[in-house]
Amino acid sequence: YNLLLALGNNNCAYLPTVDTTPYPALGSYGKISISAPAGCAWQISSATPWIRPAGISNGNGDANTTIFVTANNGIAARAGLIHVAGIPYVIPQYGNPRLC
Repeated sequence: YNLLLALGNNNCAYLPTVDTTPYPALGSYGKISISAPAGCAWQISSATPWIRPAGISNGNGDANTTIFVTANNGIAARAGLIHVAGIPYVIPQYGNPRLC
């Protein structure tokens, strides 16, 4: 999933690529790539306690990093929210059918 966003008057345009395919119930790592001009600061933050940055969570310019989605101990699928360079992404995760 790609979304180009230009923020403020600093001439910075961010192009994050975030793996938003549903994550397995047992948890997994996901890839994030960020394209940005040199000197353009970005940050990855999570509004969801079961999703967290696993690699670098802030920087300048281009970067590759990861997030970690913890195991879903419930039957129902769920979705959480992260922000990459100020852009929100929904991260879905399957429910755990072994709990049925």
